[in-house]
Amino acid sequence: MKPQNKKKTIITVLIILTTSLSGCLSTESEEQNQEVKSLTVLTYDSFDATGSIVNDFRNITGYEVTVIRAGDAGGVLERALQMTGVEAFDIILGLDSTYAPIALDNNLLMPHDVISPHNISLLGSTIQDDRLMPYDQGFVCLNYDARFLSESNLSVPSSLWDLTSEEWKGKVAIPSPETSSPGRMFLAATAGGDWTNDNGGNWSDWWASMANNDLIITSGWSEAYEVRYSGGYGVYYDGFIGDAAVVLSYCHSPGAEAFWGGGVTNSIALDVPDSSILQVEYVAISSDTTDNEGAKEFIKHLLSESTQSTLPETNVMYPVIETQSIPEGPYANNSIIPSSPTILTASQISESMDEWLTIWISSVSS
Repeated sequence: MKPQNKKKTIITVLIILTTSLSGCLSTESEEQNQEVKSLTVLTYDSFDATGSIVNDFRNITGYEVTVIRAGDAGGVLERALQMTGVEAFDIILGLDSTYAPIALDNNLLMPHDVISPHNISLLGSTIQDDRLMPYDQGFVCLNYDARFLSESNLSVPSSLWDLTSEEWKGKVAIPSPETSSPGRMFLAATAGGDWTNDNGGNWSDWWASMANNDLIITSGWSEAYEVRYSGGYGVYYDGFIGDAAVVLSYCHSPGAEAFWGGGVTNSIALDVPDSSILQVEYVAISSDTTDNEGAKEFIKHLLSESTQSTLPETNVMYPVIETQSIPEGPYANNSIIPSSPTILTASQISESMDEWLTIWISSVSS
């Protein structure tokens, strides 16, 4: 080979090697960039129990999602407050109208700047704030075990006062409003209700009477429903007690029981005055987020038709977009919209909650 040809050959090989190496380095760099796409979601224990919401988001966007579960919504707020500036969250999910105002007052959230791709259709009022986005909803109300009533020859209660009678002694389980979001909403339903024609007493008298009738107060919804309630799916769980025939849950909980129970359920929603109220749950971006754009994408994912359509199963709640609802058939047939729910604005709940809690603690402790 002539020297000049050999020189050309060496240059050509170097060019090829350099191009190949550059491609490899570029690919490795892209992979590294993809690896650092991650979000941390702070939420309650029962969110996305099947994992499908998070898995779908991961498959669509390439984000890795770390889900931190903090018990009930009260635990979510407590952890967010305690860990501000210490533990970074991108998304705070599951605060409702009773807890979200505290997060707002403590500057835990930032504006999300997300426009929902579908119209939001709520069954009642909501908090109007650019740091909160509704993602699910449902009416809180009492459920009762119809089989227990039949076997005990008891009539269906026609008012909350019926539950203060001897035959219901130690048979009602309600999560504490100090630690549970459904518990707080139920407290609001009673405190904000119309008791003018109810047995001559007011809401605090009823709570005191229930305490004297051995009311079972639990730390959260899961303990009340899955451990203490005799009419639900908790019967299949380890640690089941089943000593309560009435429990605080949602007006669509019997529908969910029937949906997974082959159309059969022993649980029925109790529709009596002063005992039901709409709960709206919110998703928000944490002020400590390290990936604002990724957090926005997560909110958009929650509001997509594909995700909203799964909420009756994955989160056992109503969707918030107008094109979706709970499934027809056993689910819808065993769910109710209460005839006379307590109607309060979010500001009324926020302004009165501390006073209500003080009165409640006194009532159940006396």
